[in-house]
Amino acid sequence: MAKNGKFTLPFKAARTPIGGASYALHVDAKRVARFLRSYAEARGVTRSEGIVDDVAVRADGFVEKLILKDGRTVEADFFIDCSGFRALLIGKALGVGYEDWSRWLLCDRAIAVQTENVGAPTPYTMAQAQDFGWRWRIPLQHRTGNGYVFCSKYLSDDEATATLMSQVEGAPVVKPMVVPFKTGMREQLWDKNVLALGLAGGFIEPLESTAIHLIYRGMDFFFRLLPDRDCDPALAEEYNRRMRTDYEEIRDFIVLHYCTTERDDTAFWRECRDMELPPGLKRKIDLFRVNGSLAEGLDELFRAVSWQSVMEGMGVHPRGYHPLVDRIPFDGVPQQLDHAAELLRRVVGDLPLHAQFISQHCAAKLPEKAA
Repeated sequence: MAKNGKFTLPFKAARTPIGGASYALHVDAKRVARFLRSYAEARGVTRSEGIVDDVAVRADGFVEKLILKDGRTVEADFFIDCSGFRALLIGKALGVGYEDWSRWLLCDRAIAVQTENVGAPTPYTMAQAQDFGWRWRIPLQHRTGNGYVFCSKYLSDDEATATLMSQVEGAPVVKPMVVPFKTGMREQLWDKNVLALGLAGGFIEPLESTAIHLIYRGMDFFFRLLPDRDCDPALAEEYNRRMRTDYEEIRDFIVLHYCTTERDDTAFWRECRDMELPPGLKRKIDLFRVNGSLAEGLDELFRAVSWQSVMEGMGVHPRGYHPLVDRIPFDGVPQQLDHAAELLRRVVGDLPLHAQFISQHCAAKLPEKAA
């Protein structure tokens, strides 16, 4: 469907070869944030805007209240720190440290720019390797998002901007923006009566667009372990254990894209190729090299097909195969695959174009242009 610019909801073609297809959504983050805000306020959430000037901490280390710049205070039993990389509560007030993962993920900056659409938006995100990182192109109905994630050790902001702007399609609608970041996570995401979400808790570069997933998971596990006012440390300990598993799984999957490279044309890619791997990722690669087996985790985001696709695609192949494969009768398998490929081609050929599907089912209300 992606290659042919076609789309339909897979469940509407359940008895065809595309019935098991997966898909994701490209969304305008600012519009989603506005929607969630109005949704929450309509259901009783009170929003108070202000700048945090200080944080009052009780003798037992719990946060007591926030002191705003205009003198107001915000008291609560529990606080969720969404203050971004500043981590005003979890980091500054409670002193929870930050684990730096830059030895495995070298990129530490991004250049982002929005451009006008050129033609109909493609039904996929493009992620393309560059000399010192990678770039993205994410189409929306009214604009296209572009960016270059890179390592400042090898490339300056000006050089990265020039490289990105030489490759984008369409006129820019905003000036390129520099986004510095430090890949890693808090040593604890929940400490006392503070829970860190989003950038306050950690950041993993957006190669697999996992930021919203981690926010969702953070709230999901928090609701499962919802504390009373005492915030029993056992609840926080289990929360931190479970969330660390998620963060490290995503980290290792992203590192896999880099460390398996066969490129040696730049110092960046040579450093990626020669790095010492996280122990869990090394075990996973070593096991796969035996006969294609994969170490199984707990409720992982990336299933076996994802790990297999990256490893095989990057040239990591098993030395042998699982002995049970010998029990499969292969007579007629090539003919079955040829038949399936032809059936798939016919089904996709009859689908509507991606742009037609959007226009019919989910056309966006485009922003009005200034007079």
